[in-house]
Amino acid sequence: MSRFAILFVALSLFLAAPSPSISAEDAPELEGRLLEFFSHLEEWSPGAFGTALDPSALAAVAERLQSLPAEERQALAEALRELPAWQTAPEALFASVPDELGSRITASREEIEAGQRLRDDLRQLLDLARLTGSNDASLATWRTALDAASTQDLIGLRQHLSRETPAMFERVGALRDAAPPSVLAGSLALARHGALTDADRSALELYRDAVRQLDALGGPDRVSLAGRIDAMTPEQLFALRETLTPSRVDRAIRDAQLSGQPIAPELADELGQFRIDLDAVLTAGAGGRRDPSDFRFTLDQLDAGQLRLLRDRIEQIPAWRETLPIVVRAAAAVPETIDVAELETFRDGLIADLAAQPDTEALVAAIREGSPRELAIRREAAALTPRTGSLSSATVQLAISVAQPIPRPPVDPVPVPRNHVDLDCSIGLGSISLPLGIGTVSLGSINLNFICNPIESVIHELAVFIDGIFDTLKNALTSFFNLLLDASGLPRTPEELIAFFNLAGDFWNNLPEVPQIPCPAEGTTIPFFGEVGEGETAAKYSRYLWVFEKLLGLIPDTEVSLAVKIPAQILYAGVEYVGVCLDAAAAAVDERETAAYRVAVATNFDEVDAGQVALSQQSSIETQSILTAIDRLDAFGLRLAVEENLLSTGNDRIALFQMPAVFGGVLEIVREIVADTITMVEMTGDNVSKALADLDRGDNAYNSTDYKRAYFWYRAAYQAATQAK
Repeated sequence: MSRFAILFVALSLFLAAPSPSISAEDAPELEGRLLEFFSHLEEWSPGAFGTALDPSALAAVAERLQSLPAEERQALAEALRELPAWQTAPEALFASVPDELGSRITASREEIEAGQRLRDDLRQLLDLARLTGSNDASLATWRTALDAASTQDLIGLRQHLSRETPAMFERVGALRDAAPPSVLAGSLALARHGALTDADRSALELYRDAVRQLDALGGPDRVSLAGRIDAMTPEQLFALRETLTPSRVDRAIRDAQLSGQPIAPELADELGQFRIDLDAVLTAGAGGRRDPSDFRFTLDQLDAGQLRLLRDRIEQIPAWRETLPIVVRAAAAVPETIDVAELETFRDGLIADLAAQPDTEALVAAIREGSPRELAIRREAAALTPRTGSLSSATVQLAISVAQPIPRPPVDPVPVPRNHVDLDCSIGLGSISLPLGIGTVSLGSINLNFICNPIESVIHELAVFIDGIFDTLKNALTSFFNLLLDASGLPRTPEELIAFFNLAGDFWNNLPEVPQIPCPAEGTTIPFFGEVGEGETAAKYSRYLWVFEKLLGLIPDTEVSLAVKIPAQILYAGVEYVGVCLDAAAAAVDERETAAYRVAVATNFDEVDAGQVALSQQSSIETQSILTAIDRLDAFGLRLAVEENLLSTGNDRIALFQMPAVFGGVLEIVREIVADTITMVEMTGDNVSKALADLDRGDNAYNSTDYKRAYFWYRAAYQAATQAK
């Protein structure tokens, strides 16, 4: 959305809910309206302020409002009363600045938000480093430094690194992404828990003993799990327990043990019917083929305990009688060679479709992390019937475990890393003798990896991550925290950050340094304000800029409001620059019009002089008298124009009147007129103390080169004198 469109929305909000005039005497009403505005910053000023204020920042705004001096409160109330659409002032000003500045404001806001996220990223990396088992004292030092660092510190750190070592941020992202979800969940739980107590360590040792029992589930060829579990630190066990809960371990052991236990007689009929149903479903999935050598279709060899375990798992699949045949056919249709690029395209499309549906976050995450073979089976199943495209990961894995055809080796097998954990859960089915002397055929085994694979995956993810990440993680953290602890040269305050962005106020006022952002050309229309060169445009812009300045001053310079304060301060520097441009353009137009008037007067006088031959005979004194009279007439007309503007109750200041003589203005004449008026009123006996005080304020502003403010107080002094009693 363009900045002009945002301004249109803000104006629409104002028209839909008009704001009543604010009484200068009604302080609670003034504070209420201003707090209402600040409570909805993201609606009124999405471009100027960008986002809502934190509740604590709103409380600080309320405190500042209550502490405003009566004079400032009065001036603010009057300004808001004169500008009925004052809520749109920030957005109107935001729409007036050049696109270059608008893009810089947006970029600064993004930098601030990224700096605020940096703390979470570093904290997460510290949590991961804790899992590596390192007892390095640096981790504690870094944690203390991170907790003590302000948002300004982190923004400055990020700004510095983005210029000096931009690859550092890529390393942080890579390290964070390298951690599997189960590892991240474990490190987060450990961080929330804090330091481990003696009771925690005792409980974790009991958990270690329970996990060791998983060794009994596999065959003799697999790598022992006990060695890996014994090598884990208490912190690593804590993280493992977050995903591989004790109840999951107990259930895996119990399920495997149930496979060899006798079944109560009352279950025999149920299991017999289940055997028939499953055999029919798998046969249908295979297209009517039955192959005795395929153990997955030879269910008669399973004892009752094994069949009960298989039934409990299969009945977890919703509508398994319809789902299993599809998965069987899909698994059989997966080619020997898998095109990974095509699978990624399918994955992206499936994720995009599911993202538009409610409650699919877990499914999307499972699809994103699924293996190529699982994804290939999903694609084939989706081709058979679209509704299987959104099967849960657990359903697909379970269906594949008990229903896939003869296993196929992966196209690109991944080397097994050191200490790889492979539970390899299975139940041997023995063999059968075929008639006519053909011999015996091995029935293989039924795969119970649907029980053990999730456990194996969790342990393996944690083990591999810990083995490979520590050195890289330690180096990255060292680089970050050395800079943070040193902090030399890093901006630490909002003002320093603005200067670091190279967007301080002096930057915008120094025109030779910003040739890429020239003043808007005369005649250009500034939306909502008018044409460049018109005195009314400059005056209106000045009024709205004054309101914006007051609103900005009410926002505290605290961390919670940093993302609002800094972009708004940058914008203020820009609109102040535009205001200078508008004042200069209006002054230039006034100067040209005045010069043209003088030329016209001189031309007319020359014509009169040429037409009156008799004038040439007049004495030089008479001629000088005529010229003096003309100058007096000119000065009198100027005085009338100045006094008319000084008497105005509006805020329609003329740029020529508020500029000093050095810039072609008549501000000194304005001051002389005001002083003369005060003197004359004082001679009548009226009280002119307020007028004299306002005149002094104007002189102070003039001496400070704040000419706009000087004219403001001269006008106030003139009006106070004319109304004196």
